[in-house]
Amino acid sequence: MMEASEKLQQINLLVAEGKFDAARTELEKLAPSLKTNPDPAIVGEYHYLVAAAGFSNKPHAEVLEIARKAYSLVSSTAENLLVGRIQALLGKVYVALGDLRSGEEFIRDAISSFRRIECETELVACYNKLGQVYFVRGEFKQAEEFLNRAIELLAQDTEASPLALVRARGNHARVRILLGQWEEAEPVLQECVEFCRTNQISVSLVKNLLSLGYVKYLKGNYPAARELYQEAHSLIQAGDMYRDRSIYHEYMGDLMLALGDYNMARQHYGYSLEIGYRIAPKSAIISQTERRLAELEFDCHNYALAAEHAARAEEVAQQVGEVVEIAAARKILAALAVREGKETVAVKLFDQSIAALESCGCLSERAQALFVAGRSLVSSAAYGKLAARHLQAAAKLAEQLHADRLLADCYYQMGRLVFRSGDYDYSLECLERCAKVARESGGDLLLEECRVLRLAVEERLIDSGLSSDNHFTLFSSFLNASEYGHLKSGNLEKNLKILQSRVNADRAFVLAYDPAAGKTELLAALEFEQAGLERVISSLDNGRGGSIPLDRPLFVSTLDIERTKMFDYVTNGSKPIATLITIPIELADDATGILYLDRLGQNGKPFTATDLNFAIAFSDIIAFKSSEEQKRRLSRDNKMLKNQLQQELAFPNIITANREILKILERVAQVKDSPISILIEGETGTGKDHLAKAIHYNSNRKERRFVSVNCAAIPETLLESELFGHKRGAYTGAESDKIGLFEEADGGTFFLDEIGDMPLSVQVKLLRVIEEKELVRLGETVPRQVDVRVISATNHNLKESMETGKFRQDLYYRLSTFSFRIPPLRERREDIPLLIKHFLARIDPEVRIEPEAFSCFCDYNWPGNVRELENELRKMALLAGDRKVINRQLLSRRIIESVGGSVSSSLPDPGEGFSLYDHLAGLEREYIIKALRGHKWVKKHAAQSLAIPESTLRLKIKQYDIVKD
Repeated sequence: MMEASEKLQQINLLVAEGKFDAARTELEKLAPSLKTNPDPAIVGEYHYLVAAAGFSNKPHAEVLEIARKAYSLVSSTAENLLVGRIQALLGKVYVALGDLRSGEEFIRDAISSFRRIECETELVACYNKLGQVYFVRGEFKQAEEFLNRAIELLAQDTEASPLALVRARGNHARVRILLGQWEEAEPVLQECVEFCRTNQISVSLVKNLLSLGYVKYLKGNYPAARELYQEAHSLIQAGDMYRDRSIYHEYMGDLMLALGDYNMARQHYGYSLEIGYRIAPKSAIISQTERRLAELEFDCHNYALAAEHAARAEEVAQQVGEVVEIAAARKILAALAVREGKETVAVKLFDQSIAALESCGCLSERAQALFVAGRSLVSSAAYGKLAARHLQAAAKLAEQLHADRLLADCYYQMGRLVFRSGDYDYSLECLERCAKVARESGGDLLLEECRVLRLAVEERLIDSGLSSDNHFTLFSSFLNASEYGHLKSGNLEKNLKILQSRVNADRAFVLAYDPAAGKTELLAALEFEQAGLERVISSLDNGRGGSIPLDRPLFVSTLDIERTKMFDYVTNGSKPIATLITIPIELADDATGILYLDRLGQNGKPFTATDLNFAIAFSDIIAFKSSEEQKRRLSRDNKMLKNQLQQELAFPNIITANREILKILERVAQVKDSPISILIEGETGTGKDHLAKAIHYNSNRKERRFVSVNCAAIPETLLESELFGHKRGAYTGAESDKIGLFEEADGGTFFLDEIGDMPLSVQVKLLRVIEEKELVRLGETVPRQVDVRVISATNHNLKESMETGKFRQDLYYRLSTFSFRIPPLRERREDIPLLIKHFLARIDPEVRIEPEAFSCFCDYNWPGNVRELENELRKMALLAGDRKVINRQLLSRRIIESVGGSVSSSLPDPGEGFSLYDHLAGLEREYIIKALRGHKWVKKHAAQSLAIPESTLRLKIKQYDIVKD
């Protein structure tokens, strides 16, 4: 007898320490010896321990039957300690099964039993369990009171087990979680976890790991929560802790739902329900998991399933007496009622849910209920104000709880609500708050939703600014006398300053932009650095202006990462752009302008609806002043261009020392004002067009237009239409009347380049223009008078063309009243030095040419004449690099070979400003060029012939600016 009693005491210690696997093993060993034991106390204690050890892995109904059997054996004995323990176990089982009333009765009976024998250690466990009863009911203050009493008793008892204190503190922390006291609960749970790890108390460690992970989840630290859950799961699998496993799946479902993985969340909730129905079909496990599934299906828009789960959750919670879960289930049923159009029913359910959660002090669930109520009623016309109140209350609680994800959701829904009511400024303010919190808490999905809604708000603001609702259309009534006076008399920059001041912009500019030509012109700018403006203009010219629409205004309330990249070409180096406005404006000749405004700074406030409306209304004034500015600039530029052309094309500025050309210029000076036709002959590149312009800009026609046409460049089918114009419908594609180039040149000079390539059909009409001073457009019969002086040029022999019938004889004699032949450059080599000096002065005055290279230039025949010489000098100046020296090694191969020299030549003599390293570098460069040419510029083969790595060769090519010739 004594041996069985001692064995049972050892097993009692194992159960007390939570070592249930070991306890079950010892009980199995002891069972055979108790079959014939007549002592009811020993048999009853055995059944009690079987029930206590099986609570974590057996169905609770089965555990209840075993505990009842134990109670029936010992209830009439004097073993008060054992009776109290069995009563406490029965209370625990009833609570787990959802029968809170019976559970409370047995726990209170146990307290009475322990008081009779003054067993404070067991009293602590009972207070712990009684606290759990009130915890499940949602009576958190009372639960906290019992748990505090347990902790006080343990603190006074010097012989109390540390584990008992850990359990009491852990339960107290779980109450604090629901009361919203996360910061207080977290360190307590962390201490409990460390104690259980150190002492290898698996059951308590699992409970505290799950609770600590749940706190991390509530605070938005999802990685930490997952790590704690996984540690708990590994212990659960090793110990077959069914109830704790159901809680693990419940919490993991919450985490997956928050991360947007609905399928995985649904799977975890399913596991939790499966365990719950197995061990306690009408318990808190069922109500809580069913409610979570209802929330999941609601978010997935499976409203019928959501309704089923919510109804089941409320039913079980009513049976158990869970105030919190009843309120949470009604919250979902209310949201479903809104979906069905039953707003009155929904509001009543929401009120019940919120009031119940407020009465029990459950801050976290109350914040969620307020948020769901506000979110559900956002679109309601009748309950919009109520929705706002609920969302504001939810946001206040979320701030108190440091629940950043919930806080961001509240701001987003407020943004939606006020957007629908037309308060766009406040909507943008809410969305900015939402984005800030979401970025800090890692809410990427919410950030994207926020971005989409912000774009919709910005577009609505633009629509409002463009509509008749914009009261700033009559802007004069909103300006003071000084500002209004500047509108009438001020230039573009002054008016831009008025706009900048009115909308409180930091920077502004106005550009004229031609997307077809890819050309941008700055008309005015305020507070922009020159480098920044150049970057903007360059970006627009290069086609990066796609982020600025040219058909409607653009309002960017805040620049997120994506839009910062889109507008990086207008960014300020020291301060980020906070907000910006662009408005397209119509300029003269159907050109497009861009008005740009921004504010700078990390915390800069966005432009308001009033700012945008004023800017849109004022843009008409900016457009008018911009057109004036363009006309002023055009007039100035035309005047400057004419003066420049007159200077550049004055006869004294024609670069020549050739006697034949000087004689031509003397004759030209005599006939420059005469209306007679002039023919200029010469090879390509000799400067025929230059001479034609000189004649015009030195004549009495210089104030009128100089029109130039290359007869070889325009197809025959279009040449006649281009020269003489056409009437609408004259041929397929002639959709409107067109003025010909001869009419455009009326009163001026018409230059026909490559006249020898003009088709015979057009030559007839040209002859009429010269003889009769009149033309007829295609499709018309009435002639039009024109006063045009014709200058023509050709590189063909027109006399030979007349003999072959390709050029009309009568036209030739009309065109060649005065005929000049410009000799090729090879016939006037005395001009080459003059031209080299002239071109280098224009290209880069710092570049000099070495004598040997200079000689090659003078000896070369220049088949392309002056044009080829200029192009060669431009290329050589570029290849000269930082040294600014054109030497023989830089010359094109054709030039060196043509003048009879070797491609490789000697370096300059010492003492001419070159160091030894310059000589060596020159020799190395020459050697590399020779190798590259010998292997047709294939770097791999050239490197092999030089016996150096290809990478070294590439480095040398870059170092010496070697380019393929």
